[in-house]
Amino acid sequence: MKYCRLCGRRLKDPESIKIGIGPVCLDKLVTEIKRKNMKAEKVEDLQIPGQMELSEFMEG
Repeated sequence: MKYCRLCGRRLKDPESIKIGIGPVCLDKLVTEIKRKNMKAEKVEDLQIPGQMELSEFMEG
């Protein structure tokens, strides 16, 4: 059995298992991303979870 990476609940849906996040947590995550991005004044201010900075890529 697979579990949600955010809340630990057991996942049953194949799509949820594939991405590792349940539908409720996914909805909350998407809502939070949209809320933060609505405040962004320019493209550079957009926040994407797990997004790598160019400097991090060049160092790695």
